[in-house]
Amino acid sequence: MDRRCKQAQIVRLPSKLMGIVSESSRPIHFVSSPLCGKIEGTLDGGPSMQFLSVVIAILCYLGSPMLKAQGLQQSKPWLGIAIEQGKDGVRIKAILPDTPAEKAGLKAEDEVLKVDGKAVKDPAELIQLIQSKGVGFKVTLDLLRNSKSLSTSIQLVAQPDALAMLRKLYVDKPAPTLAVERVSDGKRVRIEDLKGKVVLLEFWTTWCPACRASIPHLNSLSKKHPDLQILAVSDEDPATLRSFLSKTEIEYPIYSDPKGEANQAFQVSSIPSFFLIDRQGVVRDLALGAGVYLEDLSRTLEAVLKQPGRK
Repeated sequence: MDRRCKQAQIVRLPSKLMGIVSESSRPIHFVSSPLCGKIEGTLDGGPSMQFLSVVIAILCYLGSPMLKAQGLQQSKPWLGIAIEQGKDGVRIKAILPDTPAEKAGLKAEDEVLKVDGKAVKDPAELIQLIQSKGVGFKVTLDLLRNSKSLSTSIQLVAQPDALAMLRKLYVDKPAPTLAVERVSDGKRVRIEDLKGKVVLLEFWTTWCPACRASIPHLNSLSKKHPDLQILAVSDEDPATLRSFLSKTEIEYPIYSDPKGEANQAFQVSSIPSFFLIDRQGVVRDLALGAGVYLEDLSRTLEAVLKQPGRK
């Protein structure tokens, strides 16, 4: 068995679904080990059950023995926008760099009203329409920008690998602004305050099996490198985290971000996710998942710790 089959990771949908991020404060969570073809799911809220059934059907089909035997699946089209419900259509929250959306001149706050002449009323409908188009084809979006109507054509390209996309967005760039609450004493900690120290930022939750499995490794890192700052950030409330801490041995601080602002700042769509930040506040590397992926990141961490801080 491929060792990666053992590194189960929590995937949140519809965050970054087909390159489009739909706002959901309580997302659908799936535990999946893609190479093993196992999918389990629970619903915490967000999209309708009808949309959930479509997502599950797509995932189960993509993991089916028939498709694996064929070795084929349709390429996923990619726009590169974060979206939410708008007044008359779907509002664009953000544009990811070097994407079809950016190249076509789309802007944050634009409202998508139609795709190829078909009206879109909500994010799920926009996602479905984009998914129905093929990579290499063009789509025409009717937009509303500052109360003015306009139309633009976008050529769809294949969605990049999630890890490659995150590396392009963050590695060798200053870490985004982040402020989280330390569970032990309620103190607000900003990532800017930690410049001069090496930071290992983890996004996790108490219910995530892979996250819990990574705790012994993080405990070991914390003991081995007292000068290392581990920021383990969860979007769960402080009470839930305190309850977990009372039953679990954790040697490093735990932080709460119930509004998910840190998740959004780092475009986190799966857990556990790790970001390695150097003494200058620059993201040096990252990892999606734990196990061997965290071990690989730890080797980079050792090298970064040996580098002197900038005076």
